[in-house]
Amino acid sequence: MTKAMFINGSPRKNGNTAKLLNRAMEGAKDAGAEVEMVNLYDRDLVYKGCMSGFACKVKGGRKGVCSFKDGLQPVVNKPKRSASIFTINCPDLQMYKANAYDILMDAGAKNLGIFGPTEILYSIDTYQFHDYAKYDAAQIDETHKTQIRETQFPKDQEKAYELGKRLCSEGF
Repeated sequence: MTKAMFINGSPRKNGNTAKLLNRAMEGAKDAGAEVEMVNLYDRDLVYKGCMSGFACKVKGGRKGVCSFKDGLQPVVNKPKRSASIFTINCPDLQMYKANAYDILMDAGAKNLGIFGPTEILYSIDTYQFHDYAKYDAAQIDETHKTQIRETQFPKDQEKAYELGKRLCSEGF
């Protein structure tokens, strides 16, 4: 059975990223995959990030596996042939590329060697607040954000569903 791990790197468990990942999980389930969501901001998941030990890069070693024992190790030690979908939420595609996220997320994830098929889903210019009137965010056009939320975000969610289904149907 195909296993698919969905990693939510957003601190908001019910935000835009989580909504996209949940749709991708539905697609994966519909393709017959066993799915799991990992929220990196869970209080129970204690980790420090990269400690630059480089055990993950030793030739002939366990590529992509960190020797530092923390709460993230059981996550990266899951079955290695699981599909992975990374989502990132940026104001626009230009900022995404200017920050080299396309290189870090796409090439970086693939080169780790611990994930199965990996794809990036772009969801740009998403709605950020439930009530814009409560926030000092005059530079953000609520009307525009609402339009994107109503027209583009449902399309992005459908892309997430199709992506989850496709990756888990490939029979890797």
